[in-house]
Amino acid sequence: MDVAILGAGLAGLACGRRLAEAGLSVRLVDKGRRPGGRAAVRRPRAGGVAVNHGLPALTPEARALLPPLPEELEDAVDVLAAPLEATLGTPVAGVEAGGRLRWDGGGMEAGRVVSTLPRPQARALLGPGVPEAPMAPRWTLIARGTDLAPEALPRGWILGHAPPGAVAVHMAEEESRAALEEEKPVMAARMAARLGLPDDAEVAAHRWRHAHPAGGFGAPFAEAGGVLVGGDWCLGTGIADGAALAIRSGLAMADAVLGR
Repeated sequence: MDVAILGAGLAGLACGRRLAEAGLSVRLVDKGRRPGGRAAVRRPRAGGVAVNHGLPALTPEARALLPPLPEELEDAVDVLAAPLEATLGTPVAGVEAGGRLRWDGGGMEAGRVVSTLPRPQARALLGPGVPEAPMAPRWTLIARGTDLAPEALPRGWILGHAPPGAVAVHMAEEESRAALEEEKPVMAARMAARLGLPDDAEVAAHRWRHAHPAGGFGAPFAEAGGVLVGGDWCLGTGIADGAALAIRSGLAMADAVLGR
């Protein structure tokens, strides 16, 4: 394998697509069950509508960096991931010299390793060579059987992208940070009550410990122990521009691998 990419979010997908188009063999490795990372979709176990509970949407700026994609985020992620090999549901336990990756029950070798993990995860895996760059948490409420108008949102809360009859709402950063260790059912009930949702709405909460960058270090990637390390957290601040920042970082790392 020419290149192993840690993380199958937008940075990893953008990086992998550019490398594959240049003729390199690429494998994504991610702990999630599906590609997309924070461009995530919550699908109910027993039917019903799927709700995007990660990025609010792919912005026009983000789309301009990629080939033409479907409007729906889930479909867009599937198109980006289609030509790439992936090992999913697999947290990487270690990266050794020479491009050897270890995980529970297996591993792989690659000529080059690229990390698009959130900064805290990259630091834990790769050590102090990963630059400082804070990330902000968010609690997200997923609700089905109801709708919500943007003017009903408390200050600092963000309405995500959901189909009719469903809602995805991201709690304000500081409120999320203060309640980060609460239980998910507690937060689902608290957020639903705060928004005045009907009692019969089906609600669930998702904790994003590393939701979006809170201050980058001004470069699209860095190098730590021979591994290129990048993601949205390298370049900026805020949830609205995260998709474009992630894609820019992924493409820059691909160009570095290709010697461009």
